Amino acid sequence: MNKRFLAAMMAVLVAGSVFTGCGKAKEEVNTPVVEENTATEEVTEDLLNQPAENTTTEESTATEDSTNSTINSDDYAGIDPSVAQEMLFVITDGIELPSRMNMEAEMFKDTYAIDPSVLSSYVVSMPMMNVHATEIAVFELKDASGADAVKAGIEKRVQALSEQWKMYLPDQYELVQNYKIVEKGNYIIFVISDSADTIVSKFEAYVQ
Repeated sequence: MNKRFLAAMMAVLVAGSVFTGCGKAKEEVNTPVVEENTATEEVTEDLLNQPAENTTTEESTATEDSTNSTINSDDYAGIDPSVAQEMLFVITDGIELPSRMNMEAEMFKDTYAIDPSVLSSYVVSMPMMNVHATEIAVFELKDASGADAVKAGIEKRVQALSEQWKMYLPDQYELVQNYKIVEKGNYIIFVISDSADTIVSKFEAYVQ
């Protein structure tokens, strides 16, 4: 009887030891998991914060560039050329002219020096190569009061072209001397071309 009792007690003690050991093993396994999760959360939080700062910087830079562009815009470049450009196409359609390009706003400001506040639109067509004096300009006035300022600007341009061609190519100089300025309605055209008379006729027929 005593042997059986002792055997039973030993079995209980062994089982308790095994159970306690399993509990410790579980605790040891679970502990690193908690530490790993904490480290992961810290890294994730750092990564989420970083792009937000970069995005803010990029958006701020873009805003500054846009503001500077608006502040530095040229008054002449801000004029919509569509009406004058359409008229230029109509009055030169079918006429053989040297290869041309539109004068840039900066050059227009320097050569014609016309106050942009008197213009609704304008375009100056000039040769792509500097062996031709051909030049055709269309000016749309905001009202008739701006006509004198435009004509004064044209005369300034004629004087400069005369000086340019006088000692360079006599035939082109003569072409400049035969320039045309025509005003009708709210439009003024300036023409230096072998086909000046035809261009003027087309202009007068186009403007009602």
